[in-house]
Amino acid sequence: MKDEGKILPSIRGQSDGLQAPPKETQATSFDEKGYEWVNDDSGIDWYRVKDSGDEWEAFEN
Repeated sequence: MKDEGKILPSIRGQSDGLQAPPKETQATSFDEKGYEWVNDDSGIDWYRVKDSGDEWEAFEN
């Protein structure tokens, strides 16, 4: 079942000066909240809404 039209809360972190992966980059993991994730070579975690094709956002905790 697809959650069409579902609005998810932002979990945006600080991304100043970081270069996001290309939009075409495939996710390497998915979470239960509807986000997909990728980790780049520098150890930065990037996220976006699952299957959205949006720009990747840096997650910093």
